[in-house]
Amino acid sequence: LASEVRVVNGVQFLAVEMPGINPKTLRSTVDKLKEQLGSAVILLATVNEGKVALACGVTDDLTSRFKAGDIIRQTAVLLGGKGGGRPDFAQGGGTEVEKLPEALDLIFSDIATKDIGR
Repeated sequence: LASEVRVVNGVQFLAVEMPGINPKTLRSTVDKLKEQLGSAVILLATVNEGKVALACGVTDDLTSRFKAGDIIRQTAVLLGGKGGGRPDFAQGGGTEVEKLPEALDLIFSDIATKDIGR
């Protein structure tokens, strides 16, 4: 997954779908990626039983600029769902699976260019 990281204004961003992964595994994967990348905003998604599960992690050094809860809420709304959490970790989901690729692209653009969650 590290090869999918995009760097914008010196900040590492990762927003990807992980097909076939158990939704409960998203959290541990976010934690491992935060440790591996050191400083990053990470948004992972998977589809399970016709629903999208989302997990977002923001490393401590970036939580003043990016809030995981806000990122999850905005992404989940695009997918017809809801979510929330803390500044450093949040979870959510939605039912509009077909919108997932577009939602990941849109939220990445918003995160990278507008510093959503500030």
